[in-house]
Amino acid sequence: MGSGIEMSARRFAKAYRSGDKTSIEQASVELCTAVAYADTDGDRELIDRYRANAEDLWDRDDNQIEIDADAVVSLDESGGAFVQAWVWVGVDQI
Repeated sequence: MGSGIEMSARRFAKAYRSGDKTSIEQASVELCTAVAYADTDGDRELIDRYRANAEDLWDRDDNQIEIDADAVVSLDESGGAFVQAWVWVGVDQI
């Protein structure tokens, strides 16, 4: 049996070949998550702490910045981390 990344990559390739957009999106998120966890040597508690802190700092009721419960977290060499977020841009802002 392969690693989590290998299995996720296979599922993504299968979804891509199928052309089903929903399956591709789900497989893409799964693959990104597998890669992010691999980068942290599987330290999910640390990932969850970074994600929770990002939510406390940035996720606001006005929905200008949102952080998903399964947001990708990428550790940085400096000891911090990048946490995936959604940023709202209104049509009147472009």
